[in-house]
Amino acid sequence: MKEYLFDVIRFWIEEFDIDGIRLDCANVLDFTFMREMRSATETMKEDFWLMGEVIHGDYSRWVNREMLHSVTNYELHKSLYSGFNDHNFFEIAHNVRRLESIHRELYTFVDNHDEDRIASKLKKKEHLFPVYLCLFTLPGIPSVYYGGEWAWKAKEPAPATKPCVPPSLWPRRPDFTPC
Repeated sequence: MKEYLFDVIRFWIEEFDIDGIRLDCANVLDFTFMREMRSATETMKEDFWLMGEVIHGDYSRWVNREMLHSVTNYELHKSLYSGFNDHNFFEIAHNVRRLESIHRELYTFVDNHDEDRIASKLKKKEHLFPVYLCLFTLPGIPSVYYGGEWAWKAKEPAPATKPCVPPSLWPRRPDFTPC
């Protein structure tokens, strides 16, 4: 089975020149499998990037020289919106210091396909820009989930969760917020 999966990755690298993959629910994958995948993908493409979705735990268990290059930083995500909502910036600072101590580059975000959008979580609209400022200046690999730059709100039922927005509507959206 693992050879089949490695063959699929090889196909995508050779056919479409992909640079990496995101592993959903990486916290339930076998560590031996992830080590073998890292070794196999390095022979396919030297700088191939493996990123996993991990909700909580000791991130260094997954992010190391033998397994994944990065994992989702749900801890920072939570501390950013709750820190701004509660005016508890100690929570953000504590989280950043703790994560810096493990010396890993984690995938940071304030919106994603599994979470309500940050514009819906923040109690004050004016906190949106400072939250994004933190996202891009704190340690990590920042990611913007599309629509976040427009302050889209809520997580809507599929298929509206990931709506297609034609370019002709981009500058005219009434809720446009230049982040």
